[in-house]
Amino acid sequence: MATDLITLPEELLSSILSNLPSKELAHISRVCRRIASTAATLLSHRLRMGSLAGYQLICEVATPARRTLTPYQLCVAKGPTKPISPNSALSEIYTRFSADGRIQTAVSMEQLEQFTQLCANAVMLKMDPHAGCYSSLERVFDNTFFRLRRSELRAMGAAGMVKTVWLGDGNDVALRFRVLRREQRPWVMGFGSEDEMEGPVRYVLECEEVWIRSLTMLGILEETGTRSAKDAVIIGRTVYFAWAWVASDPI
Repeated sequence: MATDLITLPEELLSSILSNLPSKELAHISRVCRRIASTAATLLSHRLRMGSLAGYQLICEVATPARRTLTPYQLCVAKGPTKPISPNSALSEIYTRFSADGRIQTAVSMEQLEQFTQLCANAVMLKMDPHAGCYSSLERVFDNTFFRLRRSELRAMGAAGMVKTVWLGDGNDVALRFRVLRREQRPWVMGFGSEDEMEGPVRYVLECEEVWIRSLTMLGILEETGTRSAKDAVIIGRTVYFAWAWVASDPI
């Protein structure tokens, strides 16, 4: 069967493989180099920014105490993290998004506190041009908690570097942070606070980019159906959704 398939003309092979979902296309690309080349061409076409027409990503990053008060920010697609070729490892390619505005959050660390915890959410939305509201909603990641250590924040602020934080066990999503400023808080120092490294401090962080594994994102968009946005209320440029879910917050 595989021999018959790879002997087909390129246009026929491409037409057959184009009917496969992206995840299956990635799996079948391991059969041989010719199929891998055709699959890479098809995935490259699907991964182009134009394939996201009608879909928007909104993202929110905040401390657990402020996650219900922090607004979502619209993110703009910036293309893949690296070029796609027949020899590319397709599962290692991510689609980059950057905020249309700024995704910023402030974290405060008390004396001798060694880490801070943040919560991230992201949703793909599709606008119905006729109804003027969102017709499809799919979660990319939901109430995902992660930690940043004091030593990491201190190094980021001192060197001005960007840190990539991977979310989840499969590393399907990454957030790229940088420290905008660091504020020492001497007025709340207590015992042992003469060491500035361990004293109370406040960091202002900015999420510069959101990376989503391209195959994962394509899978979400391919599997989603049209969903009603009857629970959505649009006020100016802010979108509020009446979502219902059950989540257990870590201690």
